Amino acid sequence: MSEQVEHCQSDKDQERISRAIDQSASSVCDYLGLNEADIPSLLVFSLLDRKVFVFRHSGDADSSLYQFFKKIAIRRPSAKQSDWLSRAVLDVASESGLVEGPVPELVPPSLDGWVATRYLPRDVDTLAWERARG
Repeated sequence: MSEQVEHCQSDKDQERISRAIDQSASSVCDYLGLNEADIPSLLVFSLLDRKVFVFRHSGDADSSLYQFFKKIAIRRPSAKQSDWLSRAVLDVASESGLVEGPVPELVPPSLDGWVATRYLPRDVDTLAWERARG
């Protein structure tokens, strides 16, 4: 989230929107069973093989997320091959030097049987791995 949400009419609007974004991110973390330390992250769901990839982002320590996901997208085969995504994610993460972190425990019953992988940013020292909630 940028420091300033555009088109706010007042500081009160800015605060209200910021709280709503914070609450929304916390709710997503609670639903998926992620730590609030995982904010900000990008999630990739590979529906075919039931895998979730959590990419923990630490700002300037990481290269551009756009470039990272562009590297994944260009690996999409032109033919109708439906099982490419997980392999592309794993390959790009490896080539980018990302390290796997603690395995997320997915909470929702709808994700039973799914496999989750958490990737840490290059500068792992920027992260604190304490649970924000019990």
